[in-house]
Amino acid sequence: MTSLFTSLVIFAQLPCPGSKCRLNAVEWRTRGEEPNRVYLFIDWRQRGGYDAERDEWRDFDPEAGSWAEPRPLLPRRPGRAPVSTDFGVMRDRLAAEERLTLNGQPIDSTDTRPAYPGFPDDSQWLRLTIIGSAADRQTVLDDLQSHPALAELRGRLAVQAYDPEHWAVAASGFVRTGKPIIYVQAPDGRVLHRQDAYRGPERLAAALRRADPDYHAERDPDLDQTPVLSRLTRLPAWAWAGAAILSLSLISRWRNPR
Repeated sequence: MTSLFTSLVIFAQLPCPGSKCRLNAVEWRTRGEEPNRVYLFIDWRQRGGYDAERDEWRDFDPEAGSWAEPRPLLPRRPGRAPVSTDFGVMRDRLAAEERLTLNGQPIDSTDTRPAYPGFPDDSQWLRLTIIGSAADRQTVLDDLQSHPALAELRGRLAVQAYDPEHWAVAASGFVRTGKPIIYVQAPDGRVLHRQDAYRGPERLAAALRRADPDYHAERDPDLDQTPVLSRLTRLPAWAWAGAAILSLSLISRWRNPR
């Protein structure tokens, strides 16, 4: 770019006042923040600038302090292919239309089913985020995976675990100083619960149930009861009232036979 040939080409394009031209002092200057550009100075006055990446030359008017419109400096040879901007993509191997596949099988992008096999729809699940050291995170993850107190909630949680310096939490406003910090968020990102230390699976399960909008206490299974008694305790109040009325009626008939 600073070769004699390039200098002569640019110099030849500059206007020559009058019928004679004298040899001027020509100097190219560069700037560290603009590695693809050089600036031409003639007799210590700026006369133009060249952008090598775009092949654009601009005349500079030192009197007015203004730049002219850009133009190519070196005309392209006939048949020369334009500079590619596809960054190595082989366009001839791209499909004419967008295609989606799952395990090699085509997927219809207009399919309205909620999810494909193996890909549950977690859009409405609670977001559980664990932030702490590797050991602290693993303790919570192990309980989420295997502890009975959390078994019912596993299928309704989208779980993420991060080191405190991970970019996903470091610049997003999360508190990162707990052992570990545990966030429970609604699908829209609203924080429903935060605790700064892990206090065991039972207390985490209780917090998650309170945060879950679909949680109903009457559905809690009591694994300490016999199966029949467990089912009876889940009967609604109206069923118990009806059974009581029927029992009183039968007792009354037994005491006062006709």
